[in-house]
Amino acid sequence: MTETARDKIICNLKDAGCGEADITVCVSALERGCNRRALCVLERHRQALLEQYHRCKECIDCLDYLMAQLEKQGGPHG
Repeated sequence: MTETARDKIICNLKDAGCGEADITVCVSALERGCNRRALCVLERHRQALLEQYHRCKECIDCLDYLMAQLEKQGGPHG
């Protein structure tokens, strides 16, 4: 892997919110040609992000419900 390609991968992993440990494992695996190992790390990180997304969505849904109920009771100042 060229240094430019390595730098781009590292930048992408950082942009995706990967921690230093996962970045090190991924880059090392890719440099050794172990794409499956890198994919496993990336899938685990993706799953963690998806779980976080769903937890946040549930919170937003709860807030939306509460706000709708408050608006039914007379608006934001009611």
